Amino acid sequence: MSAPMPRPRTKAIVYATRGNRLLIFRQPDYPDVGWQPPGGTVDQDEPIEDAARREFAEETGLAVGGDFTPLGACTYRYVANGFDHIHERHFFHLALEGSYPEAFETLEATPEEGGPPIRFAFVWRSLDDPTLAFHAHLDALLPELRQRLAKEGEA
Repeated sequence: MSAPMPRPRTKAIVYATRGNRLLIFRQPDYPDVGWQPPGGTVDQDEPIEDAARREFAEETGLAVGGDFTPLGACTYRYVANGFDHIHERHFFHLALEGSYPEAFETLEATPEEGGPPIRFAFVWRSLDDPTLAFHAHLDALLPELRQRLAKEGEA
């Protein structure tokens, strides 16, 4: 039996905060997927920060300014559908100010794998919540985010 074919992808993930609360979503039509932050695939030759801005706007429907501050990167591997998926994930912090709905839904019109639009249901969750965990290790840099916010709170 041969090894699964590799499918490398570069991803941009956005931890958007408002104070000590983090913007996350679920896919109501796919409840097994679990919670996750906005983000997605970086297009070929697209700067990673530009991809973070684009993916955030596409998934949330929010056009925001502000700094997308790099938090770090990591590699995530998994096997699915006969492929060895390799994600080089780049994480960004976006500090939001102002008022936003406590919960809202959007549609991702162009899913990466094709198919019909996907519903996203967004909520804000406290970073102090000990049960805060994401699908597919997308919470990998939450400790760095918490540390950054704690340092900023000391300043």
